[in-house]
Amino acid sequence: MDQVRRLEPLLPLALVTFALALLVTLSRTWSRTRRGAPFGQALSASLVEVLLISSLVLVVILLLGPARTPPGRRLDLIPFRELQPHGFDRRSALFEMGGNLLLFVPLAFLTALRLPALRSWRIVLALGLGLSLLLEGLQFVLNSGREASVTDVLLNTLGSLLGYALFLVAVGGRARRRTRDLAARDL
Repeated sequence: MDQVRRLEPLLPLALVTFALALLVTLSRTWSRTRRGAPFGQALSASLVEVLLISSLVLVVILLLGPARTPPGRRLDLIPFRELQPHGFDRRSALFEMGGNLLLFVPLAFLTALRLPALRSWRIVLALGLGLSLLLEGLQFVLNSGREASVTDVLLNTLGSLLGYALFLVAVGGRARRRTRDLAARDL
């Protein structure tokens, strides 16, 4: 819960960011419609782009933002050490682990939705792993008081695969509906 409370000062920034994202979405939509795209298609493409960029910025802020611990470099190479019964607050550890799992879900989902060239579980796995390694490495190098952890890398990567699986479910459902609608029209 302490991690959630430390984000409270960022609330005004979040509101300004939301307003900016709305303006960018409307601007991109207007630009696309002027080039001949139907409004609905232009709006959805613009919205996905803005959400994708916002998701990436949020991941970077959450993983590289200020920590309440004193500056220092900490590296944890033992997977899921937080769950071992010597001195860790298990509830906080599970909350943080759940956050690390869910953090990359929207990023992977929106990437697959917007960038068809990246619609492969292998590519999503590589991107999730690469981004997570980069950010955890920066946590260590920047000496910010955050702990670079192999558990975080594993959970972020698993979250990427979960986001891709949700994309497949969403697209699969849409493809099944489209096929059913075409079959109904032929009757």
